[in-house]
Amino acid sequence: DGIINHLRKELVPIEVTASSTLDDKHLPANVIFYNNNNIRYFCSKDLENSFVCIDFKDYSVIPLKYAICGENSSLLDKRLNPKEWIIEGSNDGISWYVIDFQKDVLFTSTKNYMHVFTIQYNNENSFRYLRMRMTGKNWEDNYTFKLGSIEFFGKLIH
Repeated sequence: DGIINHLRKELVPIEVTASSTLDDKHLPANVIFYNNNNIRYFCSKDLENSFVCIDFKDYSVIPLKYAICGENSSLLDKRLNPKEWIIEGSNDGISWYVIDFQKDVLFTSTKNYMHVFTIQYNNENSFRYLRMRMTGKNWEDNYTFKLGSIEFFGKLIH
């Protein structure tokens, strides 16, 4: 279990927001439902700097790793998967600090991928908000952001 799954099992409220949402079936909250084969997933509109953000509310986290998973549906093209992104942390939702970045991640061009990343800039700072933001175009050469799920691993602070 990661931090998000642990908090969900304890019925601790977590809010997930996004820069935009494609429609009412591809909501940001879908990224924290680790269900069978990631049939539910998030998808944004085709807008630059698309992101999904997790608000841990009364908690903060010191992220050490994170896992992302693709979706397992044939409804949207796999080329909408992110190709490059940053993970950012904030305590006020205004000032953001880059804690990890990825560029030209080849395996996300496939369907139903899963990978764990180690946070690059680990300096023991805790954050109330964590977000994954696309920093370039996806494999389809637009800004639509599609993600099956995301989970963070590290230290949880109440």
